[in-house]
Amino acid sequence: MTQLEVLEKYDCDFCVHGDDISVTEDGVDAYEIVKKAGKYVEVSRTEGISTTDLLYRILRAIKRAKSVELGVESGVQPNNLPQPETSPLSAYTSGITHYMPNALRLMQFMSPPGGGGADNSLEGLRAPRPGETVVYAPGAFDLMHVGHVKFMEKCREIGSYLIVGLHSDESALLEAGRIGPILNMHERLLPLLACRYVNNVILDAPFVVTEEFLDFFKVDVVVVGTHTDDLPDSPNDPMAVPRRRGIYRRIESGSDVTTRQVIQRIIENQAYENRNRIKESREVEAVARGGLNCTH
Repeated sequence: MTQLEVLEKYDCDFCVHGDDISVTEDGVDAYEIVKKAGKYVEVSRTEGISTTDLLYRILRAIKRAKSVELGVESGVQPNNLPQPETSPLSAYTSGITHYMPNALRLMQFMSPPGGGGADNSLEGLRAPRPGETVVYAPGAFDLMHVGHVKFMEKCREIGSYLIVGLHSDESALLEAGRIGPILNMHERLLPLLACRYVNNVILDAPFVVTEEFLDFFKVDVVVVGTHTDDLPDSPNDPMAVPRRRGIYRRIESGSDVTTRQVIQRIIENQAYENRNRIKESREVEAVARGGLNCTH
C-alpha cells in the first residue's frame, strides 16, 4: 500500500503507475490512499515490454551465452538460476505480444521542445542553433538507468546540444559483450526520446565514427563514458577519427551504475530467491517425513 508519507519524504508531487491492476494481499487497491488524495497518475503500459519479460530475456540471454562476467565473490552461475522453459504468458510480455514500433507511440515518448523547465535550458528534441557546441555520444544504452542519465547530464555540461548515436542490435553486441543487448534498438530508443538532456537520436548509428558523419552533423565533441570497454575484437578503432581530430573525450558520469551491474543485481537476486525456494521445499519435505524437530 503506497502511503502519502513516502511521497512527502521524497518530495514527490504524484505517484505514477501503469494501467494494470495492483492490489494488496487482502484485495485492496494498492494505490487507494494516493488516489483519494488526488496524487495518483495512471499511464498506459507499453505493449510487449514488462519487468517480467525483461527478466525472462535476461535469463534467456545468459543461458544462451552459457556464462556471464560477474563479481568473483558472487559465485553465481547460469545453472544456479531458475530457467523458464517457455516465455511468460502475459499480455504485456513477449509470450503473446511484442512491442510494435509506430509513430504515435514514439510521439508519446518524445520530450517536447520548451519542456525543459522554467529557464528552458533543456528543450528536448530540436534542431541545433548556429554557434552551439554539438556533443555526440554513441552507445547501446541498454536497460537505460541512472548511470546513463547522469552521463547525458554531464554531456550537456560540455555542450548545449546533445546527439545520441543509438547502435543497432548487431553493433550493440560488440559493445555489450557475449550477453548482448537485452532490448532491441526500437525499445532502447523510447527512453532516449523521453530524456530531457537529449536533442536528437541517430538510429543505427555507425559503429565506426567517420569524417563524413562528424561533418554532416557538425559534431564538436565525441564523448564516451569511463565504463565503455575497449574493443580489441573490432577491426578498426571506432574512435580513430575523433582521436585524430582531438575531439574525443572519455568522462566520468558521477554514477557507478552500469548495465552489466544492473543485470548482475537481477541475477544475484534471482539466485538468492531460487536457493531459498529450494531450501524451503527441502525443509517442508523433511517436516512431512518427521525429520525435523519443530518444537522450541
